[in-house]
Amino acid sequence: MIDETTRQRVDRWLDGDPSVDDEVALRKVLEDHPEALSFLAHRALLHVHLREAAHRPPPLDAGFERRRSRPRHRLWTIAAMLACGIFLTLALPRASAGPGDLVRKALGACRTPVDRRYAVQVEPARPHLREALGRPSPPRSTLWVRDARFVQSTEVQGRRLSWGRDAGGAVWFSLSPHSVAVFDADEIPDALRDVCDLRTLDLATLLESLLADFDLERIGGDGTTDTIVARPRDGTSRFGAVEIAIERDSLRVLHVLLERRLRGRVAARVRFSLEETAAREETIYEWRGHVEPDVEVLDRGAARGARRELLAELVRLVGRPTAAPAEPGTGGMP
Repeated sequence: MIDETTRQRVDRWLDGDPSVDDEVALRKVLEDHPEALSFLAHRALLHVHLREAAHRPPPLDAGFERRRSRPRHRLWTIAAMLACGIFLTLALPRASAGPGDLVRKALGACRTPVDRRYAVQVEPARPHLREALGRPSPPRSTLWVRDARFVQSTEVQGRRLSWGRDAGGAVWFSLSPHSVAVFDADEIPDALRDVCDLRTLDLATLLESLLADFDLERIGGDGTTDTIVARPRDGTSRFGAVEIAIERDSLRVLHVLLERRLRGRVAARVRFSLEETAAREETIYEWRGHVEPDVEVLDRGAARGARRELLAELVRLVGRPTAAPAEPGTGGMP
């Protein structure tokens, strides 16, 4: 049984006036319900007859009889061919949909107010130097983000670290459940800003930047996703090359690999892998949800230097991006 919504979507598609949501939903119905394909074939044949009738004069009686004597199996053959052609058109990606169109659609989808959880891994720009100095690789972290708000957590040397930005723009971090340092939006030190910028992902801002300042190229896909590489047109962007994977049906950005720049050079490559989308309470982005009730709060009124000492320890534990030296012949992602 074909529901009325599907009937309307079929007619809009045959009339050449479908929305993106219509195409996505119709493709899903055709894949899951064979009877929907049969219905679509009947409607397509009806549309053909209606268009022919609208563009030719009424037939003579003899011509009418000849048409009525046409074997019915020929009509079913036409219907089957129409059904196959329409199904392939819907099932395969549109050749005219370039990478810019995909990024633009993903930008519209990501503006939906929902919280996203990512697995984050930093790849240093100079891994061999880090290894030579005996420094461990940057720890993997978990990121929850909603627009400019975020909270991130990781474990280093048996310690649970958390840091984030709340709705008011204040940035906080905690090295233990018993103390937290809080910086208002107008006093965030550069070192803390660098730590935050390195590992967080404002997806809407990133996609807007790609559309405005990057050259985009589709480099592959697996049938359900499209992979796009973006390269900046000049050296002023704080991002270097960016690789994103977009899910075709939902338009969700499932994977991001981006180069972070510092002073015009690549400082690190950061991987973001989407693990979950959900509606979370606002308190997840506030420091109170990540420490003990009797926590010591070091804010603007704290003793001079107290927050600076904690910040130095945070930078030591999670790392701060350092620009790699320029090397001839090196570039971004392939």
